[in-house]
Formats: sequence, structure tokens, C-alpha cells
Amino acid sequence: MTITCPKCNTPHDVTGRKPGEKINCSCGNVLAVPAGGSAPAKSSFPVWIIVLIVLGVTAIPCIGILAAIAIPNFIKFQQRAKQTEARTNLRALCMEEVAYHEEHSEWLAAGPAPRSIPGREPEAFPKDPSFEKLGFDPASRVRYQYEVVVDGDPKGANTPVRCVARGDLNGDGKASLFEVRIGEDGQPGPVRSEHETE
Repeated sequence: MTITCPKCNTPHDVTGRKPGEKINCSCGNVLAVPAGGSAPAKSSFPVWIIVLIVLGVTAIPCIGILAAIAIPNFIKFQQRAKQTEARTNLRALCMEEVAYHEEHSEWLAAGPAPRSIPGREPEAFPKDPSFEKLGFDPASRVRYQYEVVVDGDPKGANTPVRCVARGDLNGDGKASLFEVRIGEDGQPGPVRSEHETE
């Protein structure tokens, strides 16, 4: 084993000497033999590669866990945003129905429109004379089928009237149902739903 003088950079062989033993350098500096025998050998494998491997091994599972949490929440919020269409349009449709009844003293059945329940992709909302009489004009493409159901005499004061929206957001053939009933007081009630996530 060799040690180097820090003053003059002269190497000194200390093989066989005891730790702590003093050696005089030619420059006058006094050196001590270090404890532990031989100096540690340098690794030929760069340390930064080991650090990168450790970071990769720990970071990839963390990213996977975060994705497992975030993706379902993102899908849930996306479905809620799509369901907002049904809730908003149903409230507007019921208000139009109430206004029509107040003006004409009768309830007007309308729809269903579009004829089939839309699936994953929105469908064009067709021109419908009954919806036009009501003044109901949703967006050009809708994710739900809309209908006004008059259960009884259209000229009756207490005739049950329902505004309905049906959709199949996940395209599995099972429809979600949103419904608002117009009460005996002639005012729309709350939006009720079944199978919202369908």
C-alpha cells in the first residue's frame, strides 16, 4: 500500500508497517500510516447507473399507483359532465312544457327524439314538430333521447306529466333514465335517475 505526501506529492510504500507509525518525507513533512490496511479498490461500475436503476425501480410503481387512482376518477368526472346534459335539458324541457300548458291549457306529448337511444357517441337531434311547439331546442348533437309523456287527458288540470331522458353512455345496451315529474301544482319536481352510469 502506498500513501502520498500532501505537501510534495511523493508516494511512500507503507506495506508491512503498523497503523499509526510515523514516516518522515524528504520534504520534511511527517506522515502517519493509516489504519485499515490496504486502500479500498475503486469500482469500475459508475455509481450514477446504480442511482438511476434504484430511482427507476421505485418511480415506476409510484406512477402506476397514481394512474390507478387518477384514471377511474377522471372517467367518473367525465361521466358526470355528460350526465349534466340530461339534467339541464330535462329542466329546460319541463319549463317549456309548463309554459305551453299555461298558454294553451293543455299538456303536449313530445318525442321520443332521437328515435333510438344514443350510445357512446352523440346523435343528431331531429326536427320534431311537438318539440318545436314547446320551443325545446337542445344542442345539435345529444347523448340522450328526450320525451314528454302525458299519462292521461292532455286537457286535465291534474294529469301526470313526465319529462324523460334516456341514454347509454357506456354502450352496453342498458339505458340510464332521468325523469322529472310535473306536480299537481304545475311545477317541475327534482330530477330523479336510475342507472346513471350506464
